[in-house]
Amino acid sequence: MKNLFKKLLALTLILSMGIASTPSFATENNDLIPTYNSIEEWEESGDTYERVRIQNNKNRYLGGYTEYKYVSSKFNDDTRVGYHPDFSGWNYWDGYYFSTSSKTSFSPSISFAWGKVSVGVSVAKSSKGSGTYKKADGNRRSRPWVRADITTKIYDIYIYDDYGKLLSINREGRKVATSSDVQIFIDHQ
Repeated sequence: MKNLFKKLLALTLILSMGIASTPSFATENNDLIPTYNSIEEWEESGDTYERVRIQNNKNRYLGGYTEYKYVSSKFNDDTRVGYHPDFSGWNYWDGYYFSTSSKTSFSPSISFAWGKVSVGVSVAKSSKGSGTYKKADGNRRSRPWVRADITTKIYDIYIYDDYGKLLSINREGRKVATSSDVQIFIDHQ
């Protein structure tokens, strides 16, 4: 009986030491979290990971790195994202040509009930050659505008110091928006 007790005690100690030394989820998967040097680099990569890390190289007072953890997505269809970037003013034109082959990009800020989001939009470039023609009333001033479906990803933000100690949590999160179904319309004054 004494021998059995010693074996059970030894097994209990071994198991408890094994459990105590097992790394936590954050420590265990730290090497698996994609790391980028900037938010722009992450957004341009096209990665869709639910957790990413940005090194705080420029703002050392904020900490060693910032982690973004995916919370949810919001979808807003038929959102007016702004005027076409190739037309800075209002004109008396009969219509507008847009290229079927070349694109132009812009990043307007869009206000939603839950905050402002900067969204990158690629839209057909203005052209004088082949492409799509949008008719306008030549007797009134006009200007093309862009409409798109906007998907916004919301992230919780965790800021860590150089030693991996959590400094703060921003529950509002960073809103990263992408657009699809981009269309061009004409406004008149």
